[in-house]
Amino acid sequence: MENAPEFPKRDMEDHGADTQFRYRYQATCAAIYSLLLLRDPQEYDTLYCELLEDILLRRPDGEYVGIQVKTRKEGLGPFKATEEDIIHSLRKFVKLDLEYPNRFCKYMIVTNCGFWNEKQDGGNLEYLLDLCKNQPEDPAIHEKLSRLISQLVVPGGSAQAAIAVLQKTEVDRVGNLGSIKTTCREPSRRVAGHCPRAHCQIWT
Repeated sequence: MENAPEFPKRDMEDHGADTQFRYRYQATCAAIYSLLLLRDPQEYDTLYCELLEDILLRRPDGEYVGIQVKTRKEGLGPFKATEEDIIHSLRKFVKLDLEYPNRFCKYMIVTNCGFWNEKQDGGNLEYLLDLCKNQPEDPAIHEKLSRLISQLVVPGGSAQAAIAVLQKTEVDRVGNLGSIKTTCREPSRRVAGHCPRAHCQIWT
């Protein structure tokens, strides 16, 4: 009997496996945010997946929170404000704000790897967002934000429209690609046994 062929070792750069991890991360993020519907029904009452945004939360007053989920391979470091993935997300927020005026009260970018913050400069997204929110009228602030804002002026928009979106944008890190399931357990425990109302809506 001939020997069975030797199969190659598993490719650690398997793009299919990486893609599956990314989908799983986004799905688990959606599960974590869905727990907010149970924990505090006065804050959110409906969650949508892949409708306008990766995750969309609706408040009882009819306003929405748009959430973009960004992932990258472990070891590549945190995201910088100058990266195309981040600019693309922010531009999408600006377009949504123009298309649906006064409907979005907040935007969020959630990632598995965090955001670069070694210096207070144009690469530090959290720093830029903080400047935009706390000192919007300072001319020096606008100079620091000018490069980012210029990239967010979309057709039909303006610098002021971009600034308005930045002022209501937040960032967050939710676990990482390897530990996202563990990250989900803690909020699940907090919600278990404390459900003010069972009625909420989750659309996927």
